[in-house]
Amino acid sequence: MRYSKLFAPITAILGVLGFSCVAMASEPSPPESRLARPAALPLPMVSFAQLIERALPAVVSIRVTGETLVPVQLRQGDPPAEPTRRPFRSGGSGVIVNAELGLIATNHHVVRDAVTIEVGLHDGREAPATLIGVDSGTDVAMIKIDLKDLTPMPIGNSSQLRVGDFVIALGNPFGLEGSASAGIVSGLKRSGIGYDIYESFIQVDAAVNPGNSGGALVNLDGELVGINTAVGRQSGGSVGIAFAIPINMARRVGYQLYKHGRMRRGSLGFETTDLSPALAKQHSLPNRRAALVSRVAPGSPADVAGVKPGCIIVAVNGFPVRNSNDFIAHFGSAVVGDELEIDFVKPTGTQKLRLTVTDQLTDPPAITVSRDVNGLGGLTVTSIGPRSPHYGQVRGVVVTGVEPDGPAHSSGLRAEDIIQSVNELTISEAGQISEFANYAVPISRARITRAGTPYIVEFGR
Repeated sequence: MRYSKLFAPITAILGVLGFSCVAMASEPSPPESRLARPAALPLPMVSFAQLIERALPAVVSIRVTGETLVPVQLRQGDPPAEPTRRPFRSGGSGVIVNAELGLIATNHHVVRDAVTIEVGLHDGREAPATLIGVDSGTDVAMIKIDLKDLTPMPIGNSSQLRVGDFVIALGNPFGLEGSASAGIVSGLKRSGIGYDIYESFIQVDAAVNPGNSGGALVNLDGELVGINTAVGRQSGGSVGIAFAIPINMARRVGYQLYKHGRMRRGSLGFETTDLSPALAKQHSLPNRRAALVSRVAPGSPADVAGVKPGCIIVAVNGFPVRNSNDFIAHFGSAVVGDELEIDFVKPTGTQKLRLTVTDQLTDPPAITVSRDVNGLGGLTVTSIGPRSPHYGQVRGVVVTGVEPDGPAHSSGLRAEDIIQSVNELTISEAGQISEFANYAVPISRARITRAGTPYIVEFGR
């Protein structure tokens, strides 16, 4: 079954609204008519009512009960405390994308740590849901209900969206079921925001609030073009900046979740970083909108094709690449066997290469902190590579070694820990740990995960 069939679109549900013009008489009005003016004709009203009425049956409310682990404080010299679980109740939204199979797309953070999932339909029916799979890297999740006579949402093409296009957000903000808000597309391919690993968000100014997560972003043809995901970080409510996962990304991930229960990511065999102003000037690029190849794995598809460190990526599959995060987002929904067409700028000129995503993977290099400034001396870490079970599931670096009786060991860090943030700054690659080890500003705390349990490591206390 192809994913296009899984997310089978149906006939567009909204026609173009037309307005008739009233022909005016060409002859001058008789004098007496100027004395008694007829009542003004009502102006035609523009409304999204028909579109919303047809789209809402595909939007569901999701109610979750679950248990979350409370982060354990880990201070120097103290034995590790036992983690505790805190029960919670939360809610969100979802979109029916396949009526025959009862499949519903939503956000991973809506169903994270769920023990039970209940779905409420627009027609008043309710049903328990089964979790099919999640991908925290893109914040996509798929759940399933066993009910008949479901209404699916027709699937659009998010690549055709333009800044300025009208869109409608449908969902259940603050538990208010069947709510709609309208706005325009404010931006495309937003990345580096810090919500997910693979970010290529649609930015909208439609009012999106807590509870809208997982709901539908719909175009004026009544088609699903995005999954509402997040609001601006400065507020818990709508601030005129909201983000949605493009449906082209969500449906590729959703198909993998349905078929395999997980996203089967591979590798092209190279890593990227942002392009510096000096290199952009050296290669006569008009701006820094590109990604720089920082490392190439020996024997990888990229290595065989002649990609070298220092090559610059300017486009993937015809879409411009703005920075390293943007390239990672393009790659975020690619799976083993996919072929990507990449435009490189090399010292010898520009070159277009077709590279196949492979599962012949290599681990990223390890970095050891040899000197101690911030309690990290003797620590060896590595970025999370494609062969890691954490790849695409968590942002952070893996501790691969801790010298006995060294500063890092005394701080409480152990092998297999995942360091996710330091001083509230998210960690995504091993090199950042070396930078922190040399900072004059002391590190006060780090957030880590150990065997699935969150810990807070406090330094110098």
